[in-house]
Amino acid sequence: MGGELVMKPIRATLLGAVVLLLWMAVRQADRTEKRVIGVEAAVRETERKLEQSLQATRRMAEELRERPAVASRETDPGEGGGEARDPQTLPFWPAPDNILTDLANEPAPPRDAPQGGTLNYYTQSNPRSLNRLVYNEAELAERICGPVYEYLAPRSQVDPDHYIPGLANRVTVNADYTEFTCYIRKGMTWHIPWLTDEERAGSLAWLAQLPRQAVTAHDVKFTFDVVRDPQSECGALRTYIEDLESYELLDEYTIRFRWKRPSYYNKDSLLYTVMIYPKFIYERDQAGAKLPPDRVFTTFPQHWFNLKMCGTGPFRLAEFKPNQYIRLQRNGAWWNPNKPALDEIYLHIQEDYDVLLAMFKKGQLDVFSPLPAQYRAEVLEKGDVFRMQERGEATVKLWEMFTYYYVGWNLRNPVLAERDVRRALGHLFPKERVIRDIYFGLAVPHDGPVHPWESTYVKDLERFDFDPKKAAQILDAAGWTLNARGVREKVVNGERRELTIKALHATQGTLGRDIVDLFGKSAQTVGIVFEPRPREWSVMTKMLEDKDFDACVLGWANSWDSDPSQIWHSDSARAAKGSNHVSYMNPELDGVIDSLKTEFDIAKRKLLWERFQRIIVSDQPYCFTLIRTRSWFVRNRMGNPYFNKLRPQDWFLPWYVK
Repeated sequence: MGGELVMKPIRATLLGAVVLLLWMAVRQADRTEKRVIGVEAAVRETERKLEQSLQATRRMAEELRERPAVASRETDPGEGGGEARDPQTLPFWPAPDNILTDLANEPAPPRDAPQGGTLNYYTQSNPRSLNRLVYNEAELAERICGPVYEYLAPRSQVDPDHYIPGLANRVTVNADYTEFTCYIRKGMTWHIPWLTDEERAGSLAWLAQLPRQAVTAHDVKFTFDVVRDPQSECGALRTYIEDLESYELLDEYTIRFRWKRPSYYNKDSLLYTVMIYPKFIYERDQAGAKLPPDRVFTTFPQHWFNLKMCGTGPFRLAEFKPNQYIRLQRNGAWWNPNKPALDEIYLHIQEDYDVLLAMFKKGQLDVFSPLPAQYRAEVLEKGDVFRMQERGEATVKLWEMFTYYYVGWNLRNPVLAERDVRRALGHLFPKERVIRDIYFGLAVPHDGPVHPWESTYVKDLERFDFDPKKAAQILDAAGWTLNARGVREKVVNGERRELTIKALHATQGTLGRDIVDLFGKSAQTVGIVFEPRPREWSVMTKMLEDKDFDACVLGWANSWDSDPSQIWHSDSARAAKGSNHVSYMNPELDGVIDSLKTEFDIAKRKLLWERFQRIIVSDQPYCFTLIRTRSWFVRNRMGNPYFNKLRPQDWFLPWYVK
């Protein structure tokens, strides 16, 4: 009601302005076409500002309705001489023992940025589930779930060596990093779950009728309970917290974690690995009844809520239509003072790059990251986007990626389990040609499992330059001979096998297809056959989980100074849905990874990282290929376009609609 009372005079005034402009347009109808077009543009601009004003008013009403009982202004306890405020309600608790840093320098919209508007974006993931704890997919974790769920304390986007408040506004730690106490901010609430009208009136009426639920330390404990239980199928995340010994609630908003042993990675594994999920939903069945404790974990992977989201972040799920779109709406009750200016993020679900480019040109997308071939046609060859730049409609940005790309070999295949075969394949990938002909210069060669930005990167690793003659020599020495069809063959485990590789790649765009094509042509010169296996991304991720492939064309988005266990340790190869999808297991490497967890001396850590890289490069479980420079097309109606050096690069909280 209050929102409507505010909106009516604004609507009346601005509508009057629109009518006046239309009347002026009619009076001047006999003038030149240019003048008419100018008036029409003014009308459209007035209409746009009217819509922004209405959105801002709706937002005011929403925030009044959703605002928690605690104040939103960040103040020190006792500021202003009044009654001391509980520091556990603050965005950041300025205690001397708090290992977090404040939010003052984090990216945010300008103070004078217009409020409201929709960012039209896209995701190439057509998710079969929105449960990020179970499904380890970068687009799901970052682009879809990232604005909705929160960690205990993420890394700073400005200085990633430090951590900032998330759900915890204070974290303390003992001397050997085996005990962490997390103070969960008081006054936070979970999002209002998105429900269809049919669900509200029917099977989920009980959920619609629940009052807004408070976020407490019970939710944190529940989430870690779920991730730690093997029946929950959170294998990719469980690897990070396998050394977590115990945790206990000290009160409703405070939880203490104890680790089995000191580890360099305990802090990151605890604070910035696991998104916190709502207990009040995932402990219940679809009828609203609480599940028996033993069924909470077995139900979690296929829980009835997995096609919905309920988090605490700056945006909440407003609608999800599989195969069509995901709509995220601003959370007016978010605790963070660096609030978004946008009202909505509209994610079109579309994997086809040609369709996405056409949508950008039509104004249906505000941001698009094109394929290298599209960048060449649109920018280097002065296509439509180049002309949009000249007209002031769009901007092209180039941003380096904290990501490396590779072709992975499934070592469960007895042929690819042979080290010599993998080393020979390493000399058959035509890196320079791929960079020139497929990426059009938007990439550099790469040789190992650590990004060059990291201080631990080793520059003089063994190189696998393109050398088909050397590859043939390696295969000859390993007993792989050419048969009558010109294909390499050998008796492996008592069975004669041909060296034929089924190469799995995503159907989105042409990159995967073109890479497999060029790799296959060079391999064919020495008697190796590549058979392309193009699959839609959601199907491809399932095949990776099931180890149903010979080779896969993929990339890893790096995390800052992270524990390599998830990708490279043997335990991850054995875990359900683990990220070591190539099943590479090396006891020596496991020992190095384990030592990296317990060694704090920087010089000794660098030596361990060097050994880590040399072992992997020598064994070639991946054919390491390149690092990309990513291009972005941005429509100029968007203000403050911000791209992060680390993941996720496309972080839209600071953006606004002009």
